[in-house]
Amino acid sequence: MEKIEKVELNEIVYCNITVKFLFNKKMKIHTFEKVVWKNIGANLFYRKKLFDAYKITEPLPIIELKVIARLGFANSSKNL
Repeated sequence: MEKIEKVELNEIVYCNITVKFLFNKKMKIHTFEKVVWKNIGANLFYRKKLFDAYKITEPLPIIELKVIARLGFANSSKNL
């Protein structure tokens, strides 16, 4: 199932992300559709607003990532 499209480091994409997590003592696979994600070097995903319903407090590993649109790169000149 591991279908992660190539996303460059610091690239921001509009995508569908599938994650796997433990919910009510059962493994659950869920797809979050139409989210903005930035690749920071680890294939992890966390959005507090989306995860509150599942009581998730830590980043989850991405098992599938389907890019809808590539939005560009993070501004590196702001890093001091």
